[in-house]
Amino acid sequence: MYTYDSNVLLTMCYADCVPVYFYSTKHHFIALAHAGWRGTYTEIVKEVLKHVNFDLKDLHVVIGPSTSSSYEINDDIKNKFETLPIDSANYIETRGRDRHGIDLKKANAALLIYYGVPKENIYTTAYATSEHLELFFSYRLEKGQTGRMLAFIGQQ
Repeated sequence: MYTYDSNVLLTMCYADCVPVYFYSTKHHFIALAHAGWRGTYTEIVKEVLKHVNFDLKDLHVVIGPSTSSSYEINDDIKNKFETLPIDSANYIETRGRDRHGIDLKKANAALLIYYGVPKENIYTTAYATSEHLELFFSYRLEKGQTGRMLAFIGQQ
């Protein structure tokens, strides 16, 4: 979701998925994307960028807390990610037969850079929901019996 309107608050609930915040104070633009494995694979960040009608050097992106590379996927999902226009070796590690760790934060950052967002305008939190249960909920670690975090962004 995105807006160029002031005094609008965009909100989204998530647990282990990646919240991606977009903003440009110069152009009064804000956006929020939910980038779980499906959102990342379907390039949700590219969909948001389609609504940016200004130079991407004026856009800043924050990739928020989410599960780390402890997020496991199987061969079928890994094969899907290998079709993306970015090098999967930078964000997928093989752990065994039909077991791979994926870092969705790195994948989304790579997609943003690929589509023209300057690397220096992308800020990625080091926090991992799966490693800080005292701070965050983790759907996977808590087997679905957990709360959700609220991601929000607004402008005046």
